[in-house]
Amino acid sequence: MPAAAPALAVVLNLTTFGLAVLTVVALLIAVSLLYRHPTRRCHRCHRNVRLDQRVCRYCGYDFGPVRTSR
Repeated sequence: MPAAAPALAVVLNLTTFGLAVLTVVALLIAVSLLYRHPTRRCHRCHRNVRLDQRVCRYCGYDFGPVRTSR
C-alpha cells in the first residue's frame, strides 16, 4: 500500500493543477465575452456610440472638440 501513495499524490496534484488552469481559462473567456466598450450618448440621434469613434455612425454627428475664440 505505501507504493500507491506517491502515485495518488501525483494524480491529485495533476488534477488540482488542471482544474486551476481550466478555471482561469473559463474566467478569461467569460470576461472577454461579457466586456462591453465604454460608450457615450450621441447629442443628435441619442444612440450609444463607442468612445473611440469620433463621428456617430448613425447620423454623422462629429464629437470633435468645440473651439471657442476670444
